Amino acid sequence: MLLLLAPGLSLIFVVVALCLLQHLESLLLTANQLRGNISSTHWPSLQNLQYLSLAANQFEGKIPTVLLDCTFMQSLVELVLTSNKFDGDVCIPPSECSLPRLASSKLCGVLT
Repeated sequence: MLLLLAPGLSLIFVVVALCLLQHLESLLLTANQLRGNISSTHWPSLQNLQYLSLAANQFEGKIPTVLLDCTFMQSLVELVLTSNKFDGDVCIPPSECSLPRLASSKLCGVLT
């Protein structure tokens, strides 16, 4: 497990660096004052990731579909995106995937 407490770090820097850790199973980036949009680019290389928490940051924009797609994130058991500023439509993953936690995310849009 990697618990990162580094307020103000760029998420792009963090994820690109973490792509080198292909066996990483847990990534907790909760309450690090990370902000901006989340890119879809680097997540598929973290194929063994089981737990991902991006909660209590200041992310905005759409939630990348790759994070909700269990064909890319096959090992992902828990995805926590609570307390951010996401918007747009959210595609609920198929029943064989776990549902993301999205409480207090100020989401607006359509659940599909």
